[in-house]
Amino acid sequence: MPGAGEVLHDGFDHGGRVKSAAASKRVAYLDALKAVAIYFVVVIHVVGFKVASFDNGVSWFVAHFFSMMARFAVPVFVMCSGAVLLGRAAETGEDVLWFYKRYLVRYVGYLFLGLLVSKALSLYLGIDVLSLKGIVYEFNAGFGAGMWFFFMLMGLVLVAPLLQCIVRNRFLTKLFLALWFVFCIVNPLFSGTLGLYRVYIENALYGSFFVGYFVLGYFLATMDRQLSARALASCAFLGLMLATVAGYAMSLWHGKLHEYFYYSNNPFVFVYTVSMFLLFKNVFAGKEAGGVLRTLSSVSGYIYVFHISVISLVPIGYSQNILVLFFIRVPAIVFISVVISLLYMRFLPLIERFVLLPVQRMVQVAVGRLYGKLESAVQPYWMAFKAWMFC
Repeated sequence: MPGAGEVLHDGFDHGGRVKSAAASKRVAYLDALKAVAIYFVVVIHVVGFKVASFDNGVSWFVAHFFSMMARFAVPVFVMCSGAVLLGRAAETGEDVLWFYKRYLVRYVGYLFLGLLVSKALSLYLGIDVLSLKGIVYEFNAGFGAGMWFFFMLMGLVLVAPLLQCIVRNRFLTKLFLALWFVFCIVNPLFSGTLGLYRVYIENALYGSFFVGYFVLGYFLATMDRQLSARALASCAFLGLMLATVAGYAMSLWHGKLHEYFYYSNNPFVFVYTVSMFLLFKNVFAGKEAGGVLRTLSSVSGYIYVFHISVISLVPIGYSQNILVLFFIRVPAIVFISVVISLLYMRFLPLIERFVLLPVQRMVQVAVGRLYGKLESAVQPYWMAFKAWMFC
């Protein structure tokens, strides 16, 4: 394996180190992936109301295609995070605690900011009352529903030290991914969607299908073999078209929107996502990321936090015409969200000093105390167990 210490970036704007390929290549394609992915996350939310109203018309099919075209975005974010976070070795209790403080606290910060912004938007629009509801609990309702993404990432960070042990062994990594693919990607299609049999076991294995994308991101990032860009583009197009046709056919069959092929745990979106990841890795090999891609990548987490509010408050490009939505409204929403994110980052030192740092210290102290209490509580029982077992 190539030398250690190359700087990469995780799913958002934080650095990391991965024992793998050259840093310039890594930074370039991960930045490009994150920039494109956050753009298409906005696409999903802008055209969502058109997709939800299934009417079997041309306008709906075009909206459906644009939404399908964006379905690689969320799993690619997870893969980018896995490409970095699983390259860090957290072997001791101190390592794990440091790892949690560095990454878990930051994702908690994104989550808290997102829920706070969602609550403020609800108050401004007069659909909520001034209370902690929506910030501390019932976050899955209203504008805060999109913050599930950060909860998912926090869960992946929690299990990352365990997954780091697996990815050090290439065979175990392949076994893990093979089992994940069978149970979490293939099984839901044949069991739940096509109804060929009734065995709902996809979540009995790993709990969430995103953990497979998390490991897969590291596996593909550290893979030395370079595939043909033409072949990868063809596979991406094939996966996209199969997902589009299958989603349309299932909706037509049921007479209403059928959402299975919009999710990331189906074989067609899987092929599309993996092909896009490898295609970007291929195209940006040996290149330095810069300009617009670098900027979008650096603020991608904040774009995710702010874009829902921008969609709700800014009428630019709002239309029933899907082409207007895609070519005018989406770029406008992204541009405004980027501007707000950059302004937020400019004033972030003041915000951190008076708002975020006190919250971060509280979380860090709470995590440290919890770890200490768990260690002191478990240690006597562990020592007694070892004495009983081995004496």
